[in-house]
Amino acid sequence: MSRILRLAMVVAVVGAALMVSTAAWAQSAGKAPDFSAYPELEEVADELERMWHHEPERFAQLQELREAYVELGQRSGQRPVPAARMLQTLGDEALLPMLWHLVSENPMELGMGLRTWRNWRVGLVEAVGRIRDERSVPVLHSIVIANNPYDQLRTVATTAIGRTGNVEAIDALIEEARSSEDKTEAIIAGLGKARRHNSAEYLLEVAQSAQEGHQVAAVRALGDWANQWAWETPQLEPYSEERPKVVSAIVTALVDLYPHVEGRLATEIEKSLQLASAQASKERAQARATQADGAKKERLERLIEVMERSPLD
Repeated sequence: MSRILRLAMVVAVVGAALMVSTAAWAQSAGKAPDFSAYPELEEVADELERMWHHEPERFAQLQELREAYVELGQRSGQRPVPAARMLQTLGDEALLPMLWHLVSENPMELGMGLRTWRNWRVGLVEAVGRIRDERSVPVLHSIVIANNPYDQLRTVATTAIGRTGNVEAIDALIEEARSSEDKTEAIIAGLGKARRHNSAEYLLEVAQSAQEGHQVAAVRALGDWANQWAWETPQLEPYSEERPKVVSAIVTALVDLYPHVEGRLATEIEKSLQLASAQASKERAQARATQADGAKKERLERLIEVMERSPLD
């Protein structure tokens, strides 16, 4: 069975369950929690309380979807459909309940295994990020800076913030990456979707640093930032004026770095340059090769060959 067909069946099953249970849940929901007790939700606390009273079905739908997610995983004995894809069926109106779930849930109360709970939280964050609503930033930022999230969750929260395009929020992520060494690489890995000039400037700085692990993550993220096909999506249109200058800077920096590195970092540079523009990368490498000699010239000639064989331009 194809993944698309399986997802369609899951959505149909979940939809039937939601229709049966939402009305009963709404009648028994009771008094709204004190959302203002959560600092991350301060800016949306009033909206959440109104929704709790007037649209309780939004919370019911999310709760039922979570239960279906857990049940499907237990029943099949296989990894269930990615949570983010299931959550996206609820639409943008599920944003506030999803934020509430992110700050209020824990695996002990839900009876979830740790792995399932982690996958569910990653799915929640990914789904929130797809909505691109700046109201989500405080909750997502609290996940990034917390001491307990594992790297994947911190990365997807960074990505979700980056998708909002909020320059100040991206600056806060960069500051956290600079000041908290244990969080740096996970934040770097998520900054490629933050397609604003400040994220690219920071990634370029890291790519040219001496820390190979961070360099690899930064080069990979620069490939995400410059990805020419991603820039064709309408969501990135508001930032399109930043693209040409920044992509040119990325190509220049990575081509110039290439002769000085080997192994995994060199491979990541090749991939990122192809995503940005194989043609522009080849032209830059040709210009640099005329000024180089010895091993550097050989390395640049290799890069030219890779770009000429690229299927992506």
